[in-house]
Amino acid sequence: MANVMQLGCCHDKAACRQLIMSCYPGSRFEGTSNVEPGAVCKEHKNQLYTTWYDMKEVFDSTNHEYLIKCFERLNMPSWISRFLRIVTSRWSVTLKSNEETIMEKKIKRRILQGDSLSPLLLVLCMDPFNRWLNIRY
Repeated sequence: MANVMQLGCCHDKAACRQLIMSCYPGSRFEGTSNVEPGAVCKEHKNQLYTTWYDMKEVFDSTNHEYLIKCFERLNMPSWISRFLRIVTSRWSVTLKSNEETIMEKKIKRRILQGDSLSPLLLVLCMDPFNRWLNIRY
């Protein structure tokens, strides 16, 4: 469980699912009742359920519009939002074999990993969730 983060403790599995869906608006789990692929709800002897979220799923399921809205909500300078809009609109993956392009795919949903900007983007996307948790618990 090296790539997971604990979200919180709930009294039942339904509350765990609701916690996940409310914490990640715009994620691929929003509005669905089956969130087990991205989360593990564990039952403990004291009848509390612990919700964990796979951090790899956070990188893979973050909506670009949600990312930009997070920056706007934090009152970042408008040029940062414009920059992010331009950069995310150009994200793509190219598959090559022997220097021949096999396929190019535009990335519409996810945060690319492998550079110094990616962890910062993830932390800023999780800021609304962290604020909500601090207020609620």
